[in-house]
Amino acid sequence: MERMIAIGRRKLDFTPAGSQEPVVGVHLFCTHMGDNVEGLMAERIFFNIRSELYGQVMALSFPCEIDVNFNRYGKPESFTVVNKK
Repeated sequence: MERMIAIGRRKLDFTPAGSQEPVVGVHLFCTHMGDNVEGLMAERIFFNIRSELYGQVMALSFPCEIDVNFNRYGKPESFTVVNKK
């Protein structure tokens, strides 16, 4: 589990060049503390529109503090809003 501050999101809906399958989802932009980093690190996490978490991401108000659980492949599998700022 990693504590992060969600600071924004960007909707995505495009078809990559050379592909027939569209990419539809949202990028969640977060900051967090990192090893060997002065200040904060920034992360961009992708949530596909078919993900169970997509609706939760779209309902967030910013900024807010979240705990994110990642699976062994580094993909988010759950998150909890800890504190709305």
